[in-house]
Amino acid sequence: MQLEQPRIYLFDNLKAILITLVVFGHIIEPFAVGWTKIAYIFIYTFHMPLFIFCSGYFAACNPQKILTHLLYPYILFQSLYYLLQTFLLKDTVAFQFTTPYWILWYLFALIVWVLLIPLLERFTHSKKGFCALIVCSLLVGIASGCFDDIGYYMSLSRIACFFPFFVLGFCLKRANKLKSLLAVVSHKTARLLLAALVAVILLAACLYYNKIELSWLYGSKAYRLDIYFCIRMLVYLCAAIISLFLISIVPRGKVFFTFVGQHSLPVYLFHGFLMRFFSEYSVLSSVQNPYFRLFLAGLLSLAIVFLLSSYPFRKVVSPLLAFPFAGRSVKA
Repeated sequence: MQLEQPRIYLFDNLKAILITLVVFGHIIEPFAVGWTKIAYIFIYTFHMPLFIFCSGYFAACNPQKILTHLLYPYILFQSLYYLLQTFLLKDTVAFQFTTPYWILWYLFALIVWVLLIPLLERFTHSKKGFCALIVCSLLVGIASGCFDDIGYYMSLSRIACFFPFFVLGFCLKRANKLKSLLAVVSHKTARLLLAALVAVILLAACLYYNKIELSWLYGSKAYRLDIYFCIRMLVYLCAAIISLFLISIVPRGKVFFTFVGQHSLPVYLFHGFLMRFFSEYSVLSSVQNPYFRLFLAGLLSLAIVFLLSSYPFRKVVSPLLAFPFAGRSVKA
């Protein structure tokens, strides 16, 4: 009899924080100037890379789960968001599945990355294999920005750009090095060093936010200058530093917000509807004070996250996520 692996609450807590930052980032995006832009830049530097790292750690190429947990939700919500844009918001958009709608790029990318796992596993039998896999993923991520033809279509640019973080999570699990990583980043000296580096990154964002193009952080477009590949490498480095610092300080046991991370999928899938209505009706646009607006955006983000991950909401949407795979529902 195979014993069930103990749940790693660290990842639940990380995902809870990250999904909250996803919602917060989407709320403040229309107001990304001044201090709000600094906060936006800082969040977008690491929140998706770390989320993808977590996904890579737990990823497995299970055909049934790919169908029920990834492909079906993608098709369903690609259709629902099309209906929202076309019939409620009166926007003209083409109905198709080859270019993911806005936030659904992550779901589409995850399908591709998971399908690549049988290939990735061929390199997991030695240290040289792991190193080669990580280096190759970095080269793919950096090189992808050199091709104008790679963009939003099939999320090709983002699939390549964020691939290294998926590979890092995948390799960490296959090499069984999580405990080693936690031991290193938990050391007092390492935490102080990481904190200092994060402070430097934040200071740089404060000093140069007007010169930083947000497209550098999205990973969805090609470079416009040859030097931009250096910027992508710098963004990779900053994302790694902030992620390691967050891993070092996030609680590793079960806490009051752990359940949010355990049920981050409905937050991810449904918060986009609220964001579109907020954009349509200019929510928070009447608040002139940027600091108070950030504060309200934070409160609103927490309210949305706790609502969409709550048991009553999950119970309501479970039939939607379960159809048409009776008995094989997506865990909300």
